[in-house]
Amino acid sequence: GIAAMRMEKGGGAFRLKVARRRELEPGQVATAKVEILLLDGDRNNPRLASKSVPLRSDGKDVELTWDGSNWQ
Repeated sequence: GIAAMRMEKGGGAFRLKVARRRELEPGQVATAKVEILLLDGDRNNPRLASKSVPLRSDGKDVELTWDGSNWQ
């Protein structure tokens, strides 16, 4: 699936949890691609930050943290 959201700059770190539907074991790992389009204060010079995230078949969340410049 695909999802999108818009966020304004704020204070502190941003956390995102991603997961997939639980499957019977042994299941294979799926990969999700998380991307964020960054704009500067004047909305110029856009930059795309990406991270591939392995999602386990047990349905447990994977938590990513955005530190203001990169996914952790």
